[in-house]
Amino acid sequence: MNTVTIALGRRWHERLADHLADLRDRLAGAAARWRERRALQDVLELDEATLRDMGMPLWMQEEARARREQRERGPSPDRIDARGGLGRFY
Repeated sequence: MNTVTIALGRRWHERLADHLADLRDRLAGAAARWRERRALQDVLELDEATLRDMGMPLWMQEEARARREQRERGPSPDRIDARGGLGRFY
């Protein structure tokens, strides 16, 4: 009489290898998303005329213009976190 044992579960090292592979894939995806966000931030730091010359969409040009105007205005005393403002009240 031949008996064959059928394993109903996988061994612990097989499950560990699968979990590590899933973790690696998630980390790779997070790193790719971070690189995309960083590249977009770098593009938005360019001047609006440069973005227009590159053929970027209008929303990117407007965002660059708004950021430039914000930098030119400097910190606002109305903002709580403005440097050189009224400081803390306690």
